[in-house]
Amino acid sequence: MNKELFKEFIDNMYQIYNMKVSKSCMEFCQGENRILLKLSMEKNRTLTPSDLSNELEISRQRVTATLNSLKSKNLINMEMGKEDRRRIIITISKEGQDYITEKGNEVEKEMKVFVEKLGETKLKELNELLKIINN
Repeated sequence: MNKELFKEFIDNMYQIYNMKVSKSCMEFCQGENRILLKLSMEKNRTLTPSDLSNELEISRQRVTATLNSLKSKNLINMEMGKEDRRRIIITISKEGQDYITEKGNEVEKEMKVFVEKLGETKLKELNELLKIINN
């Protein structure tokens, strides 16, 4: 592999990492927001702390701490299971849904500015390259 080309790639990735839009996306997809986003996307499913831990690949201790924080902010609901009272069922509250929707709109707004710089042709090319990387 061409070392100069690889160095240019690393430099470009570093610049992307330091862009405001990247920081907003990372913040949106981590910590409390990551759990709220999962709950928002899976409203029709019954989710337990174990489900969140397994599916998001977060330790159970971290999930428990995060859920307690979200509950204290009234962003989620935690209820005992109807059939198995040992199970805790987690759902997103209206306040949580409003919060994550607002955050998502903010990130989307920043992403649109980023994408508009590319134009449609370059965006299609970038999407094709990202598909290769993601597979």
